[in-house]
Amino acid sequence: MSLWQVILPAVIAAIVAAVVAAVHIRRKDIRKVAYMMDALEDGELNFRFQDRNKFNRTLNRIRTIFEKQRQAHEQDSWTKLIRVLTHEIMNTVSPIASLSDAMAQSVDENGHSELDIKAGLETISDSSKNLIDFVQIYRQLSGVAKPIRKALDLQELMDGVIGLNREFLASNGAECVYRPEEPDLMIYADEGQIS
Repeated sequence: MSLWQVILPAVIAAIVAAVVAAVHIRRKDIRKVAYMMDALEDGELNFRFQDRNKFNRTLNRIRTIFEKQRQAHEQDSWTKLIRVLTHEIMNTVSPIASLSDAMAQSVDENGHSELDIKAGLETISDSSKNLIDFVQIYRQLSGVAKPIRKALDLQELMDGVIGLNREFLASNGAECVYRPEEPDLMIYADEGQIS
């Protein structure tokens, strides 16, 4: 028996064993990637592979990158929500405070005022109700309520909004005026939300 007859079958057996091992490892890696993709599609990042080899470490790094991105997105969403809440609450509370201060300062010793106290109180009441509605909507953290649309006279709406902010604007040296090009313009909207 020649040397080649001994070496050749050993080399072929080693090559076959290496190919079988590589195919087995490849199948395991494909299953890992499929598992990871399913988890990522479901938004689940609660998996981790043992750091035995470079491939597993790479998969774990990908998971970590996705986790960091999700956390950053979550933080950004909370920050935006808090900004919206703060903005909406301040938009409602500022005119209430400004209007009530102006009304209190306009009353003389005899209880007379040059301002229309009834209209001011109605405006404060409406703004307070809108604020309560707004807070109740966001208490559920389910997003903005569906608008309840109805026909609104735009002039009346603008007069109300400008009236709410008149004292605030005046204290900052500003003036807001609405001059419609079309009289008697109606819009179809949710009055509380658009205000």
